[in-house]
Amino acid sequence: MEAITGNAGWFGAGLFGAMLMWFLFVHLPGRDKRESQLIADFRTELGAARAQALKALADTVAEFRAELVRERELFMGLIQKRQE
Repeated sequence: MEAITGNAGWFGAGLFGAMLMWFLFVHLPGRDKRESQLIADFRTELGAARAQALKALADTVAEFRAELVRERELFMGLIQKRQE
């Protein structure tokens, strides 16, 4: 214990105890609350980003399908012209 408290006797042990008590009962619980809030915020933002990405993907797929329909109609028109 003397090496930890810096050879300050009971006074140093008291400071060490006070610092340890502050660390265990004030610092760590506050840190846990901040980390929990950070994780909750991250999950919320991640969900919003995921929804936005899925919407963008759905829009891209819809545009691709519409383009395929247009291309098919043009192709079928060309085939009909050749058969005439």
